[in-house]
Parts: sequence; structure tokens; C-alpha cells
Amino acid sequence: MKAEGVDGQIHVLKDRILITRKGIMAMIAHGIKPSKEIPLASVSSVEFQDATRFSAGSLSIYYGGKGASADATVKFQHKANERFKQIKEEIFQLINSNNKS
Repeated sequence: MKAEGVDGQIHVLKDRILITRKGIMAMIAHGIKPSKEIPLASVSSVEFQDATRFSAGSLSIYYGGKGASADATVKFQHKANERFKQIKEEIFQLINSNNKS
């Protein structure tokens, strides 16, 4: 499952989360950075903030005992709220299914 944000893209795979930065907004906000891979086993929390028509929302990944950093946060517009909610739920489901194994 994947979603496009204003400053990056998030891809949820079976065993990890991949955050990539493509596009002009990503370059302005983050500079030229390689993609970030976060193993699902190291994810401790996911924070979702709804976007409004006037402000961007965000999906932040907390991992490895650290707080969320800019490299583990993707911002998105109001029209992408539902897609990013689905991403959050997918991450929770994968974490729960991996914990049961």
C-alpha cells in the first residue's frame, strides 16, 4: 500500500515502511535525501494528524525508541486524509499480525 504526500511518499510493505522524497516540495522541505527504510519490528508508534482545508496533515512513524523525526514524517493535503488513514491502519494491522507470529 502506498500514498503520496506533499513532501514525500510512503510505501507499506510486509516487513518495513519505505519513505521516499521526490518532487520539488520534498526537495524544498528536506533537501536531497535518500529514502528511509524502517523495519516494522522497530516501529513503536504511529501518529496521525488530520489535514484540514487550511493546514497539512501528517503521518509520523516512531521507531527504535526515538521520537518521530522529520525523516519519518510525511505531510499531506486534505484530499489525501482517507488514504493516509488507511496507511495508518495497515501499519497497525501488520504490526499486530507480526506480534502474533
